[in-house]
Amino acid sequence: MHVGLIIWDLEGTLFGAAPDTSPFGALLEPRATLIRAFNDYGIASTICANSDGAAARARLNAAGLWDEFVLPRFDATDDAESVRQLIAEFDMVPGQVLLVDDDPQALQRARALMPDIRILNAAGEDADAILEAILVAHRRPWQTRSDIALLFGAQTRSIGQFSRLRHRIDFSAEARQFSLARMIAGPMVGMTFPPMIVYGAGLDYQDDRWPDLANLLDCDGLLDACIQQFCERVAADRARMLVVLPSAGDLAIPTVHLRRRTIRFNAAWRDAAQLHANIELLDMPNVPAGGAVQLKCLAGAIDDWSDGQQGSRAKVA
Repeated sequence: MHVGLIIWDLEGTLFGAAPDTSPFGALLEPRATLIRAFNDYGIASTICANSDGAAARARLNAAGLWDEFVLPRFDATDDAESVRQLIAEFDMVPGQVLLVDDDPQALQRARALMPDIRILNAAGEDADAILEAILVAHRRPWQTRSDIALLFGAQTRSIGQFSRLRHRIDFSAEARQFSLARMIAGPMVGMTFPPMIVYGAGLDYQDDRWPDLANLLDCDGLLDACIQQFCERVAADRARMLVVLPSAGDLAIPTVHLRRRTIRFNAAWRDAAQLHANIELLDMPNVPAGGAVQLKCLAGAIDDWSDGQQGSRAKVA
């Protein structure tokens, strides 16, 4: 059976032995390279560990590796059960999953709970050679065509993992790093959009997406000008764009100020969609934010839109 998901431990698996001053040792670069390669061929990677999630994210971000993981978990106090739950979130069966861990007992606990799961001892001398062999065995044309650009920042790969069209999605760093601010501060000169674009507007409602411009974000005109330039650029490339609008009622929005900004900026996008026939809107699915359920619902709605069906899962504004 094809391996569709690799679950990685952290200490001793992605990182070497930890010094006393840090929760993690050095990143094992050959495995980082393998993770990127697996993603290029449609094999997702995630993390299941009982570790300091903030520290892990900081280290992986510094290595440019954080965005390569989908739905990582750092609260795996019951390791085997956590692995089982994670597999269920991906709508997979254990036989499609490879668990990589340097603890033989943890591997055997997972095998006892899920006899079909594939396991690999990360501390074994032949571990990297086995991973290379798995990559070679699964290597096949993957991104032969990129019909869809997902512009969702760090969530790009997570959303794409749940799409039935993921072999047609642009997962490049260029797509993941897109921000609306680049319409003014660093135009997208070298980026040619594919025929379909899906953009998560809520990413750019926050100050940290506007270096040196955040103090102007609440002034009239800045966001509107960027939206206009973006829409014109999409039209020039003869592309269709679905803009996903966040819900102002989302309890995950941390401040009243951001909630008010969400209402105002959503209205600006609704105005833009009235003026541009190639721009359509989708309200974010009304399910708990940030989890697998929301990612699945959103991916399904995007799939429906790309198929031109806009079925029951899609609520078009």
